[in-house]
Amino acid sequence: MKRLWILPAIALLAACGSGENADNSDAAAKKEITAEMLCDSAAAIVLKAKSEADLSKSVALYDEAIAKDENLKRAYIGKVSALKSMDDKGPLLQAMNDAQRFYKNDPFWTLHLGMENELQGNEETAMENYARAAAGFSSAIDTLSNQTIIIRNSYIMNLALSNVLVGEESGSTAVLTEGELQSYKTAEEQFLTMDREALLNLRRN
Repeated sequence: MKRLWILPAIALLAACGSGENADNSDAAAKKEITAEMLCDSAAAIVLKAKSEADLSKSVALYDEAIAKDENLKRAYIGKVSALKSMDDKGPLLQAMNDAQRFYKNDPFWTLHLGMENELQGNEETAMENYARAAAGFSSAIDTLSNQTIIIRNSYIMNLALSNVLVGEESGSTAVLTEGELQSYKTAEEQFLTMDREALLNLRRN
C-alpha cells in the first residue's frame, strides 16, 4: 500500500516543478525583451500603419525602448519618423529636441529643427537654428573638397535654404566655386519664390 501512495506523490511533485519552470521561463522571456526588439516591432508597425492608432502604438513602443536604453539613437529617430507621419504634429518638436543630442554638430538636423520650431510658433529659436545650420553647411563645404559632386550639391542646396529662411547670409558663400555659386543662386531664387509654409513643410514628410 505504501508504494501506491508514493507514486502519486512523486507525480504531484513533478507536476508542481514543471509549473514552476514554466512560470520561470515566461518571466525570463519577458525580461529578455530588449530595446532593440521593441524598435523592430515599432518599425514594423510604421511600415504597415493604416491609421493614427497604429502610429500611436509605434510611438509607445519607441518610448518603451527609450525607457530601457536612453542612449539608443535608433529609438529616438524612429519615434521622430513615426510622429512625422501622424496628423497631430504637436509632440514632434519635443521628440526632435530629445534626439538633438545625437546631432549637435549636424547642420541638416539643425535646419530641420529650425523648420519645425517655426511651424510650431517658436520663431526666435527657429532663426537661431537656421543661422547655426547655415554656418555649419558653409564650414562643411569648405572641408568637403574630396567629396563627390552629389554630396557637395546637397550641402550647397541646404546652405541656400538656410540662408533664405534666416533672411541673411549667415553661411558664407565664399567657399563656393564659381559654378557652385551659380547653382546656389538658382536654388536661392527657387526657394524665394515658394510660399514660406510650403517651404517649411518640405522636411516634415
